[in-house]
Amino acid sequence: MSPFKRKLLIVGAVVFAVLLIDQILKIWIKNTFNYYDEPVPIAGNWFRLVYIENQGMAFGTTFGSSMWAKLGLSVFRIAAICAIGYYWWKQAKKGVKTGLLIAIGFIFAGATGNLIDSMFYDFIFDYDGCIAFNHLEGSGVWTDCGWLGKQETRHTGFLLGNVVDMFQINLTWPEWMPWVGSEEVFPAIWNIADGSITVGVVMIILRQRAFFAGNVTSEEMQRELASMRKVGLFGGVGMIVLYTVLAAGLVTVPVEHAFKAFVVTLALYLISVYVTSRLANLLGRSALLWVLLAIVIPVLPLIALSRLERQGGNNITSAGEVPSE
Repeated sequence: MSPFKRKLLIVGAVVFAVLLIDQILKIWIKNTFNYYDEPVPIAGNWFRLVYIENQGMAFGTTFGSSMWAKLGLSVFRIAAICAIGYYWWKQAKKGVKTGLLIAIGFIFAGATGNLIDSMFYDFIFDYDGCIAFNHLEGSGVWTDCGWLGKQETRHTGFLLGNVVDMFQINLTWPEWMPWVGSEEVFPAIWNIADGSITVGVVMIILRQRAFFAGNVTSEEMQRELASMRKVGLFGGVGMIVLYTVLAAGLVTVPVEHAFKAFVVTLALYLISVYVTSRLANLLGRSALLWVLLAIVIPVLPLIALSRLERQGGNNITSAGEVPSE
């Protein structure tokens, strides 16, 4: 089998698997859940299933309320999918790395998965214009909803359907953080297709040097590895320590300096992620574990603190304990 055919089969399998899982889960959600059902915990209460539909792009982004805005969005999706497919074909012919082709495949599969919803779901499933996620102010379409009165609802038909979402990250920022304190960490409800697009984009960002740069000499690699390890270790460990100290109240930060503390913490986190991604580019696949650790481990104190604040109803004291009532 030629290298091109082998890559085509690998990426084709990835795309097929993403689409299959995405559509099976969406169909199951549509047939099992009602829009008024309570969220179902998946991993504790911080990651859960919530049935919702959105009328726009990934993570609920919309372009407007008219039928032409929705059609324009769907046409844009089709054009983007065709462009992604063409780009993938050209890159595969050039013999680029399989990792880049898989990343493009994730983006292609995610865009296609959401397009399938808008193309066919209005014909497959019953439509109820009285459900909140089908309301659309300014559409010019009115539906009689009984005691609720007449409601302005979305257009229906080919390329006009909603996209089904179901995953929610139920975490809030600690109260001490400026601007975002007590707000949701990630308010959007998403699906497998959205996640697939995100995975593809993150793969390209983190491994852009390996995918697009020319050859690196052994001497250059060793120099960069030496410096990246030191900076990455400082950024990762420093961020975790600083975040935990501030969040747990072991050190009290005056209000006027809270923003500075937030910026320093965020800067250390970004340094850690950037450096470990560079290490992954230089060391290859095995170093992707470093990237995952840099992204995930610093978030663990956030999860723990969020749960403690919710359960205790108060901030953590300087001694690191939840105050009693």
